Amino acid sequence: MLKSKVIEIYKLSYKPLLFYIIILTQGIFFLKFIAFPLIAIFIGKKVIKEIKITNQVIFYTFIIIYSTFFVFIYSVFDFSIKYLVAAFLGIFIWFLCLINNIITTTIISNIHLKRTKATIDIIFIINAIVSFLQLFILMIEYKAINPFSSEVGMSAGDAITGIFANSSVNMVILSLFFSFYLFKKENFKAVVTIIIILLTTYMSGILIFGAIFSFYFLLISKFSITKKIVLLFSLIALSTLFYFVSKDNVEYVVNISSTVVEDVPPRKLTSFQQTLAFSSSSYSNFFFGNGIGNFSSRLAYIAGGEYVSWYPPYLVRRSHQFNNNHFQLWNYDILSTPFFDGTANQPFSIYNQLLGEYGFIGLIFFIIFYVRLFYKKLMGRNYARLMLFLGLGFMFLDYWYEYFSVMIFLELFFNLAIMENKKAQIVRF
Repeated sequence: MLKSKVIEIYKLSYKPLLFYIIILTQGIFFLKFIAFPLIAIFIGKKVIKEIKITNQVIFYTFIIIYSTFFVFIYSVFDFSIKYLVAAFLGIFIWFLCLINNIITTTIISNIHLKRTKATIDIIFIINAIVSFLQLFILMIEYKAINPFSSEVGMSAGDAITGIFANSSVNMVILSLFFSFYLFKKENFKAVVTIIIILLTTYMSGILIFGAIFSFYFLLISKFSITKKIVLLFSLIALSTLFYFVSKDNVEYVVNISSTVVEDVPPRKLTSFQQTLAFSSSSYSNFFFGNGIGNFSSRLAYIAGGEYVSWYPPYLVRRSHQFNNNHFQLWNYDILSTPFFDGTANQPFSIYNQLLGEYGFIGLIFFIIFYVRLFYKKLMGRNYARLMLFLGLGFMFLDYWYEYFSVMIFLELFFNLAIMENKKAQIVRF
């Protein structure tokens, strides 16, 4: 019965979108680029002719134009082949973000909502199966029913990556799935997502998820008091169970929190202090930032030479501002100390990136054309509203735009919610 149901969902799913998302969200950086020409071939001329331009396109287009203009101005005063290569790579990544937004919006606008829902369901099923298989492999490898109590300890969750690049991406994406299934009243799927979320032990993400979800659910959502009480006690029970399953991870969070109290802030917090100090150091830095790849981004770390192995050594370069700020929080010397690579010590954040490299102007464009307009269009779709709050919280954790993973699903769910609203308005009138 279950097998036939899964086959039925797979048949209903839109295969080009399914394989496009799976390929695009893999950890191999260059494999992602294969997804774009493949989807162009599969979706056909009919869909291409009906391209949808969204408000987010304005945001991406602004970033691309602004970055190009800055590179031109920067090159006039301080020409550098190394910077041109790095900046071109960064602009190319933003261009792919733009293309992805157009592709997903266009596809969802041109296929039946049931096919989009089936595509989401089959991705969830595949990822859940892979995640539990990874847990089973850990059990066998370390000969323990609870691998978190074995010699691998609190790092066991790192292996629960699902079909994505790492466990943190798995956790963040599944929090979106949880929101979707909870408000769709598909409780079994919602419970499965929560289990896998906890198995990843991505503590920073779990804390943000728990805090935002609790706030939204208890104070904003329109669920009945009875349901709120039941879910609240369920969360308490899950938290208690998580403590006994992976006590080390809970103690790690407590230790990190105590360092803040003792005036020894995690390097994540230090990174925000550096960004604010840089931004407030001059009008130019505040309004315009330091330019693409020059202060805080995945691109800055890639071009900096100590982040990935594939970047050519002869092209390595670091701007003065990046080298004196965030690079000092995350480099070979820092990482040579065991357990110094947790999320609490990672200077990565979209907010650092926007304010540090694109200035207040870039941040305002993000708020108006990405956040505000999405929020207005998500009227009545509680799962998407919750996802938006979660997305804003998770943006403190990494440079998600440069990964082609989290933001793809966020925009996928947002566009689905917008189409559901349009359909509801048509039915109403």
